[in-house]
Amino acid sequence: MRQLGILFFLAGVGTRAGGSFVRTFATQGSLCSWSSPGHARVGELVVMLARRAFGYDVASTFGILAGVHTQPAALAFASAHTGSEAPNISYASVYPIALISKIILAQVLALVGS
Repeated sequence: MRQLGILFFLAGVGTRAGGSFVRTFATQGSLCSWSSPGHARVGELVVMLARRAFGYDVASTFGILAGVHTQPAALAFASAHTGSEAPNISYASVYPIALISKIILAQVLALVGS
């Protein structure tokens, strides 16, 4: 029942955003296309630093990666496959910073694109 609710929610959001999506992509699509790989590289850099420079274990690193990308589905996957609370703890420590950073980055990209 929860999955069905999420499905209906995402379908509603997608249909409402469809008209403005085409217009936004036509005006700012190239900026978004060029900035997306950079965002992915930041996540990789954070994970590499956590693993190599700070010596976090693999389970904690999975939580950090899920938190950097603000993906609760990735956290659920990591928690289910590690059988540990380490991904949850790492996710909770990284998620707020990543979310605020994404909000600020979206504002900067909006200013640059206009």
